[in-house]
Amino acid sequence: MPQRALKMIFDWLEMHKTELLEDWDLAQKGEPLRKIEPLN
Repeated sequence: MPQRALKMIFDWLEMHKTELLEDWDLAQKGEPLRKIEPLN
């Protein structure tokens, strides 16, 4: 994967870390996930 793309992914991950963890908790409970904004 190109370094630029990888950096964008990690930047997005850092910006949405809390939302991702909340969705992980919901997934573990079998509940619907919340939408997370995509990278623009």
